[in-house]
Amino acid sequence: TDAILRFYESEGREDTVSIELPFKVKASETNHLEDTIGPIGEGARIEFHIKPWEIKTLRLARVP
Repeated sequence: TDAILRFYESEGREDTVSIELPFKVKASETNHLEDTIGPIGEGARIEFHIKPWEIKTLRLARVP
C-alpha cells in the first residue's frame, strides 16, 4: 500500500524539502486527486522544491 503525503508552504518562501525514512521508497508527485504527475526520486532520502504557498502531494511506494 502506498502512502500519500501532502505538504503546504505556509511562510511565503521557496524552499527545498527533505524527507528521511528508515527504508527506501519511490516518490512521485500527484495532483490533488492523487493522479500521478511525475517522478520525484527514489531512496531513503527524498528532496523536492516547494514554491511559496504551494500545496504539494507525494505518493510514496516502498521499494523491496
